[in-house]
Amino acid sequence: MRKITSVLVTLLAMISFVLLALAARPLSSEAHPAVVITVSGTITGPGGAVPNVSIGVGSPEDWKPTTTNAGGFYSVSLQTSGQVWFNVRPDIATRLTQVNHSRSGVTTNITQNFTVANGRLLSLRFTGSGGTPVTGNIWIETQPLQNALADNYWYDLDWDNNCRQARSAMAEFRSR
Repeated sequence: MRKITSVLVTLLAMISFVLLALAARPLSSEAHPAVVITVSGTITGPGGAVPNVSIGVGSPEDWKPTTTNAGGFYSVSLQTSGQVWFNVRPDIATRLTQVNHSRSGVTTNITQNFTVANGRLLSLRFTGSGGTPVTGNIWIETQPLQNALADNYWYDLDWDNNCRQARSAMAEFRSR
């Protein structure tokens, strides 16, 4: 059963990657000049504001990592020509879900709030031929089979060098 689950997750990750690659096309042939904007917001969870959440805000021109304060607030300034993406990472020990999100057409300051939920840990250890463990970073994007995420949202399995596994706290999926 464990092997079937591993194969299904891997297959789902590959399909998601292909679909994302096919869907990634320019929204407009008009290039926007890069501008500096401020992106801010609050991360909330089941108990309210979530402090000490790692959040990265990026664009094709820039990347700014930061951490939420005691009130769950973050703010960064970065350069962008319209595309912005977010990687929200609560500490894995909290089992609060991560959030990945992208937006386009962003040319002025924005507020982007996120809500994280209680989740379950998905941890995968990859092996190569002959059962040799894979020890390098592997980029894996996943989507749930049920309760599909909204457009421009996704889950990543982040590589953990300490345990040599790809891990993420993901939303609980209940079968009917």
